Amino acid sequence: MEFNDTEKRIFRDGEPVYVQSLHEYIEKVMDLTYQNEKPYWYRGHGVADWPLIPGIQRSLKEMENLDEFYQKERYSTNNFQCYASSFLQNKPAMGDFSAWLTIMQHYGVRTRLLDWSRSPLYALYFATQNFEKYKEKDACVWLLDTHVLSEYVHLEKKNIPYYHVQHNTVKDVIYTAFREYHPQRYCRFGGEHKRRHERYLKTNNTIVACFPTETDGRVYNQQSVFTVHSSVKRLTEIHDELKQDGKGDLLIEIIIPAGYKKDIFEQLFICGIGHSNVYPDMEHLALDIRRINPWA
Repeated sequence: MEFNDTEKRIFRDGEPVYVQSLHEYIEKVMDLTYQNEKPYWYRGHGVADWPLIPGIQRSLKEMENLDEFYQKERYSTNNFQCYASSFLQNKPAMGDFSAWLTIMQHYGVRTRLLDWSRSPLYALYFATQNFEKYKEKDACVWLLDTHVLSEYVHLEKKNIPYYHVQHNTVKDVIYTAFREYHPQRYCRFGGEHKRRHERYLKTNNTIVACFPTETDGRVYNQQSVFTVHSSVKRLTEIHDELKQDGKGDLLIEIIIPAGYKKDIFEQLFICGIGHSNVYPDMEHLALDIRRINPWA
């Protein structure tokens, strides 16, 4: 099974979009938002070539076929449920797969969720925070139009640009991350088996945009949202399909050249976007204090 570990560049009107300062970035975001007449979601990458895929799909390159990939995904989610149950005081019901997947994502386990933010400034922070580690690499911020994504997947009669994670449609998209689905052989029994089969056919190969429902402070601070991927098709592939059909831009990529990442990161800090704003805890507060007082 082929897997490309880098992402292609997305050009707007045939030209890449570059910014060299915070001021230029904000101007570009505002111009694009006004042109679009609706807000984008944002995701920052410290290296522009990183693939725009959820964490679990990075293991695709190690698999021989998709069946093996989905089996390994189910092994990971069920393993987490078994072990995490000993540590969580207020654990979700075992069948509340949406809540479990959100918890896994929160604690850094690779899942079929891809994190975004409603804030262009937080996305820029994530793109530039590792300027020392990736000092030779361009960074980027991805802009996602959830309205275009919704029209493409067309899961509801009425176009819904985003759901919340407990919506029944989202639960169906998440279901196969935890349980193997046996399609038609149970349909002869009718009732719930037939209904689940119909929902499976609609949601087993799709991507939906979601709001979280948890009240974690970090999620609130970062204005976190995410896309759920039951499909291994990349968002950049969907973008290309739509462009060939003369449809709108699903994605826009803003590139931050390597030489400007440090300056932009410092400009963000001056404007109040530092480590402890994004991660409100003592560890990241200490990082900000050390930036102000290097001797601390």
